[in-house]
Amino acid sequence: MYKIVADTNVIISAGIKKTGSPRQLFTKYLTSDKCIFIISRGMIGEINEVMNRPKFEMYRKEINKLLRLIITVANIVEIKSSLKVVTEDLDDDLIINTAYDGNYNDDVNTI
Repeated sequence: MYKIVADTNVIISAGIKKTGSPRQLFTKYLTSDKCIFIISRGMIGEINEVMNRPKFEMYRKEINKLLRLIITVANIVEIKSSLKVVTEDLDDDLIINTAYDGNYNDDVNTI
């Protein structure tokens, strides 16, 4: 079984685009018994913040639909750690901390 933490940009892209790798990932595996999706409240907050930007206004319905599906099927973890790993983009540490605090750090695929 695969355990997956997806970058918030991948989740938003899957909600916006009808084709492509992010969309395929979610349509093929999100409700599959082959994968466990992991997300944190912090990631949900980041997605909501990005969705409220004017350039995403026309996509809010699609992104909200995908996010509701993810929340329904994913394991939601609370972030307690504050690991600083990604020096190029500190916001990406949210993904690392989600995997770490979900006790999935040994076998999570981060995409």
